[in-house]
Amino acid sequence: MGTVVNDRLQVIGIQGLRVVDSSIFPHIPSAHLYAPTVMVGEKGADLIKIMEINLKIFILTLLFTTSIFAQLDHLNYGPFQQQGIPFRENNFLGARPILREYDFIVIGAGTGGCVVANRLSENPNWSVLVLESGKDETVYTDIPAVTSFLESSEYSWGYTVEPVKNGCFGFKKNRCPWPKGKGMGGSSIINDMYYQRGKREDYDIIASLGNDGWAYDDVLPYFLKSENNSIPEYQNSPFHSQKGNLHVERVRYHSTLVDKFIEAGGELGLKVNIDYTVDPEHGASRLQATTINGRRVSASKAFVRPVKDRQNLHVAIFSQVTKILIDPKTKLATEVEFLKRDKNRTVYAKKEIILSAGPINSPQLLMLSGIGPRDHLKNHRIPVIKDLQVGRNLQDHYGTVALEFIVNQTSPVINQQSISDPHLFEEWFKYGRVHLQYQGEWTA
Repeated sequence: MGTVVNDRLQVIGIQGLRVVDSSIFPHIPSAHLYAPTVMVGEKGADLIKIMEINLKIFILTLLFTTSIFAQLDHLNYGPFQQQGIPFRENNFLGARPILREYDFIVIGAGTGGCVVANRLSENPNWSVLVLESGKDETVYTDIPAVTSFLESSEYSWGYTVEPVKNGCFGFKKNRCPWPKGKGMGGSSIINDMYYQRGKREDYDIIASLGNDGWAYDDVLPYFLKSENNSIPEYQNSPFHSQKGNLHVERVRYHSTLVDKFIEAGGELGLKVNIDYTVDPEHGASRLQATTINGRRVSASKAFVRPVKDRQNLHVAIFSQVTKILIDPKTKLATEVEFLKRDKNRTVYAKKEIILSAGPINSPQLLMLSGIGPRDHLKNHRIPVIKDLQVGRNLQDHYGTVALEFIVNQTSPVINQQSISDPHLFEEWFKYGRVHLQYQGEWTA
């Protein structure tokens, strides 16, 4: 994909370590990144499955001709083998202990991590551990209108950008807050729930940079695999699906002004009521949102909760990963260090470690583990395992999210008082129709 991972999402020069989150894009899709990151999770899981199938074929061939593999297996994994099925160790999935080893360890229960955990645990013979530093969601994270409040809560890492010369004028020392989700679902807990994919050209550009299998026609099936779109006019569209985990619907709260804005766009020459997931330019339409019955659909709700009873899937919350252990000679990633209940612990990965901590924390963990720019690591006295340009492609979506219009009409206000109103909460909880369902109805 670039200078850090290849087109199979494997960290270049390192065995057993893959990155599956939005940080892998060498060219950022022109879209809200929730759906593209779900796609990355779907494709990443398939890449892992394909590799395991090829490995199994190789093993069977080797077993047929020699007993060397059995000897190697005992030599490499013998000290780590233990009997018994996986058990859980958190309030989300129970209170049983984390095992010493798993086939796959997923770092981060954000968008990519939740998708990968779901797809890999489909194989009952594979054990999967997800380590998440944050906590589980609550009913309040389901309320779409509280997004702006969640961004400054414990569901965000609370990052702040460096001083900016030409922006952030409303903030102290020109330093904008940089919300980054923390908890089951990652940033899908605190995002604005837009369902967007970007343009065809975005993915064709990624493929043209030498990434085979990442063109638009290659990734569209993964968008469709994850999507469950209930919007009536898209039920027969070849560009939408009703079979996936991620529910998409129209915003239930429908301001009377929305249709007027779309009509006005038509008068200005824009195409009206477009499907912007297919043709995102030069048009206006109502928003497609990742909600169901007016409630937020995070990656955790879509991909982890439906399979929480799988015996081979373990999720550990309040478990902050501090380092990936990599053999400096073989370049094989084998273990993950994490902090839980103020104790440093280690867990072993038999097959792969999947890093899904997001565009800020994934590069940070790579560098803490010895993968990154040599001079930068040496300045921090971190032993260099692999000299790669980690973090050099960090990009953000600078710009205006939407135009705001002041109209001479009283409309619902989202504030602490309205969110705490028992009547409004009950109406939202039962029917999903009041303005708590969204911060107004946005027009795309």
